[in-house]
Amino acid sequence: MQNSQKTELPFLAGLGSSGEPVFESLEVEILLDNPDLVRLMKSPLLTRSLAAGDTLKVLNPETAEYEIISRSGNLCIRVFDATEKLEMEQNLTSNLEKLGGSLDLQTERALVYSIHVSIGFQTIEKLFNDACGDNPDTVWYYGNVYDPEDGYLLTARGNPFGNVVKKGSKVMMHSASGLDFEVPVLKQIATDGTWKSPNAQV
Repeated sequence: MQNSQKTELPFLAGLGSSGEPVFESLEVEILLDNPDLVRLMKSPLLTRSLAAGDTLKVLNPETAEYEIISRSGNLCIRVFDATEKLEMEQNLTSNLEKLGGSLDLQTERALVYSIHVSIGFQTIEKLFNDACGDNPDTVWYYGNVYDPEDGYLLTARGNPFGNVVKKGSKVMMHSASGLDFEVPVLKQIATDGTWKSPNAQV
């Protein structure tokens, strides 16, 4: 019995030079037991804060609005090569597959991989650093892990939220829609005395 079907949905990948939204079409699996939920089939090339296997709630597909329901634990890793050669692809893909990773997308100038975070950042980063070497034309980036700034916020289990970081006294969340939001922090609100209502203070 079929319990899912696949389709493509638009995701906000960023803003163009004139400020217009730029969308990336991504393949998702619709969960038939809850049609409002979709699972991302592959890690994206441009869209931020997402990786293969993440489950999202569709709020408005026309405006590319989604809510992250659960994360798969996969890292999205992108490799870019200005020379259009990507000579390291075969060896890099082979080594990544041995660790359970996958090549999700290949273009003339880019590669997109998915690999589970449990492999460890040190192992993953060594693999990509060795593959790219000292070639100034080849660089790699995480697609859903951000500069920790002053540190990541932690989950109840002590694991870092890859898209929620501390920045001074602020907490910033990098959303799946490509936008960044400042998260209200109760401790800072109390320090600043910026409660919207005195009744909110306990």
